[in-house]
Amino acid sequence: MYFDGGVIESSIRVLVLGLRGEDHERDNFSIGTQVEEIIRSLHVPILLVNQEFKTPQKVLIAYDGSPSSKKALAMVLNEPLFAKIERHIVYVHHDKEASEKLLNEACALLGESALHKSVFVSLQGEPVAALLAYQEKQGIDLMAMGAFSHSRLRDALLGSFTAKILSQTQKPLLLLR
Repeated sequence: MYFDGGVIESSIRVLVLGLRGEDHERDNFSIGTQVEEIIRSLHVPILLVNQEFKTPQKVLIAYDGSPSSKKALAMVLNEPLFAKIERHIVYVHHDKEASEKLLNEACALLGESALHKSVFVSLQGEPVAALLAYQEKQGIDLMAMGAFSHSRLRDALLGSFTAKILSQTQKPLLLLR
């Protein structure tokens, strides 16, 4: 992102965007036309809100061991906004052994001091549906996750996990790249 010829991306701590613009405000299942392009082009944390923002009491970190999910975990651990809230570190799997390994890795990354406010959960099923159902059932205010970690070609052929979450979520979403 450029302003007056200088790069301002490095000065953005968190970019806050509305998930749906005026053209989509009544459509709960589509995202604003510029949102995906902004997310793909910037490499800063982006908080997407789709209603009036309130301070979160619980956060879900969608964790899969990728660099961007590790960034999400680190941000939730280090940001003062998240210091006193309950954290749910969730991995959706098809392989129980891999799930245990990843959740143990997340546990180690958090460290002893953060464990008392953290819940580690392994879910099975289709990832988007499983995460959103868990978020709803647990009354979680905010989801944090990595975003668009694959190429546009792969996303076009197989569908983008991030785009599916964006189009279906009813809660604020914190994306990291």
